[in-house]
Amino acid sequence: MKSFIAERFDAQYICYATMASVAAIMYDQTLNFSQEIDFVWNHRWTIVTALYFVARYCGPVSQFAMLSATLPLNWTAAGYKYIIIAGEALSFMFIVAMQVILLLRAHALCSRSRRILVVLSVSFVCEMIVIVVVVVKSLDLVAKGGLATFMDPTDRVQRAANANSYTLGRWLTVYRAIQLAFDILLLVVALFGSVKHASEVGGWSVSPLVKALAKDQIAYFVWYAVWQGTSLLTIIGVNVGISALDALNALFGAFAIIAGPRMVISLRVQELKTREGTLQTLLSTMQFYPREPMHTSSRHAVDSDA
Repeated sequence: MKSFIAERFDAQYICYATMASVAAIMYDQTLNFSQEIDFVWNHRWTIVTALYFVARYCGPVSQFAMLSATLPLNWTAAGYKYIIIAGEALSFMFIVAMQVILLLRAHALCSRSRRILVVLSVSFVCEMIVIVVVVVKSLDLVAKGGLATFMDPTDRVQRAANANSYTLGRWLTVYRAIQLAFDILLLVVALFGSVKHASEVGGWSVSPLVKALAKDQIAYFVWYAVWQGTSLLTIIGVNVGISALDALNALFGAFAIIAGPRMVISLRVQELKTREGTLQTLLSTMQFYPREPMHTSSRHAVDSDA
C-alpha cells in the first residue's frame, strides 16, 4: 500500500509539472503571437519559415499529448499506446525542424562554406537513418506491449512488459544520444564559425547578426541538452519507477520548445534593426548641397523644349 501511495503521489507530481509546462508554452504563444504575425506571416515564405511553423506548433501539441497521458482519463491499453506514440512523433518532428534550422545557421556562421554544408548534411542523413532503425525497433516493442502491458495484472504479462521496457529503454537511449551528439556537432561548428569570423574582421569584434546567431545557438543548445539529458536519465531508470526526472523532463522540454521558435523571430528582429541602423548611418553621412541657379540661356532652352 505504501508503494502504491508513493507511485500515485509521483504520478500527480508529474501531472502538475506537465500542466505547468503546457501553461508556460501557451503563455509564450499568446505573448509572441503579434511578433509572429509581423516577422513571420508578413514576410516572404522560405524554408526557414516552413520549419518555423513545424517547430512552433508540433512542439506544443506534443506536450499536450504527454499531458493527456498523465491525466486520469481511464485510458485503454491501445489508447495509451497511441497517445504516447503521437507525442513522441510530434516531439521528433519538432527536434528535426530545429536541427535543420540550426544546421542552416551553422552554415551561415561558417561563411556559407560548401564543405561545411556537405559535412553537416551527410551527418544529418546518417542521424536520420540511425533514428529510423531505432524507431522501427521501438515501435515493434510497443506493439508487443512494452508500454502498456502493465495494465494487465498477471505475473507472466508483467514479466514480459518489464523485459520489453528494458529493451525499449536501451533503444530510446540510443535515439536520444544520437540526437544530442548531432546537436553538439552543430554547436561546435557554429562556435568555430563565430570565432573565425571574429578573428578575420580584426579586433575580435563581430556584427550584431553574428552575435545574435551565436548567442541563440548556445542558449537553445543549453536548454535542449538539459532536456535530452533528463530524458536519458529517465529512460535509463525505466525499471526503477516514476521519479522527479519525468517532471523535470517536461519542464525543460517546455523551455526548449519555447526557445527554439523564438530564435527565428529574434534573428528577424535583429535583421530589421541592422537594416534600419545601416539606413540611418547612410543618411547621416549624406551631404546635401544647395541647388545652383540655372543660367538664362539654359532657362530659355528648357522653355523652348517645353
